Amino acid sequence: MKEKSAGLVLIYDRKIVLLKRSKGYWELPKGHIEQGETAIGAAIRETIEETGIKDFEIIPGWKIKINYSYWFKRKKIEKEVEFYMARVKTFQEPKPSSEHIDARWIDIDQALRTVSFTDLKEVLQRAKEFIDKNG
Repeated sequence: MKEKSAGLVLIYDRKIVLLKRSKGYWELPKGHIEQGETAIGAAIRETIEETGIKDFEIIPGWKIKINYSYWFKRKKIEKEVEFYMARVKTFQEPKPSSEHIDARWIDIDQALRTVSFTDLKEVLQRAKEFIDKNG
């Protein structure tokens, strides 16, 4: 069975929000799509829960889907994550939820050097291309 999650690339002035897990790696806000919820609805809900930031608008037409697997309790989990992009209207410092030990705005170029996972680098590279082209 494949787990499905969704998340957001939050943008403000060439910066994006990254969240740090206790294991030391940085990630984008994301989480499970709940029963009866759309992917974009889950992305919005999880972003608000994980960052406290609410004043943003989804950028239409930008979406990237990644797939990966990981081991949990000796069981291989297949995961699919849809990422959307949103522009923050009013700057606000992110506040990490209990799932994370840190949350901060990081320049998109620095974020590309900060994240560890190849698939996440791909998401950020696509986001950077969009930001470079559209401002």
